[in-house]
Amino acid sequence: MIPILAFIFVFGILIFVHEFGHFILAKKNGVRVEKFSFGFGPRLWGRKIGATEYLISAVPLGGYIRMAGDEPGKARKGAPWEYLSKTCGQRAQIVAFGPILNYLLAFLLFSFVFIVGAPTPTTKVGEVLADYPAGEAGIRKDDVILTVAAEKVEY
Repeated sequence: MIPILAFIFVFGILIFVHEFGHFILAKKNGVRVEKFSFGFGPRLWGRKIGATEYLISAVPLGGYIRMAGDEPGKARKGAPWEYLSKTCGQRAQIVAFGPILNYLLAFLLFSFVFIVGAPTPTTKVGEVLADYPAGEAGIRKDDVILTVAAEKVEY
């Protein structure tokens, strides 16, 4: 159960970052964003701030933003805040910035791992308790184990 929840959590972060990228560029280019939803399906929570309704929906395996003037089947007014009223370049920016933010997140996370580092397996002894067999055998903190049962140990 924990791996499934971990997957949903990590996937949720990726989805949120992706949709947030579209949202930022839509707002920057003057497009009215009607909905910003994390998840699909029935609404669990929602709040309207300004012209945008922010939602958390029941199925956390996706998300979307709904921009004014970009809904199939609805008549457009040609208003300057509608998505399709923007130039081709502006629309391309809005579409592209979701994946760009995902790549930026990946770059930042990989940079963090390379800067901080990852644990390296070692045979160096960390802690020894005196009343336990290792302590009674004379093993001390920071000793390096080279062999076990006459077999060489490599790390």
